Parts: sequence; structure tokens; C-alpha cells
Amino acid sequence: MSSVGLEMALATGIGWGIGYWLDSKYETGPWLMLVGLLFGVAAGFNGLIRTANQVQANAARDALEAKAAAGKGAN
Repeated sequence: MSSVGLEMALATGIGWGIGYWLDSKYETGPWLMLVGLLFGVAAGFNGLIRTANQVQANAARDALEAKAAAGKGAN
């Protein structure tokens, strides 16, 4: 969970960098840099959502296991 910020920053930076490089190669001004930045932000949010879903699934699984363990202890 602590790597979410790093993942988001790296995805954004890599997208910006690729866009900047393409802008310098094709002399398109800031347009490809902005497109790359948007793709990087989208990739960062994709990682954030994927991590949040994984944490939620793990919490639900842990709750079910705790409930099952409590039920076995009652018998």
C-alpha cells in the first residue's frame, strides 16, 4: 500500500518523459507531452484503483476467516 504514491509519481513522470521526447523528436510543441502526461496520470490511477481493490478483497477475506474461526471456537 505504501508504494501507491511512488507508482503514481513514476507513471506520471514516465508518461511526461515519453511525451517530451516525442515532442522534441517530431517538433509538435507541448501536445505530445500533454498526451503522455495524461496517459501517465491514467496509468497511475489505474494502479491506485487496482491496489485499492486488492486491499478491499484482502480485508473481506480476513473478515470471513475471522468469522469462521470465531464460529469454530464457539463449539
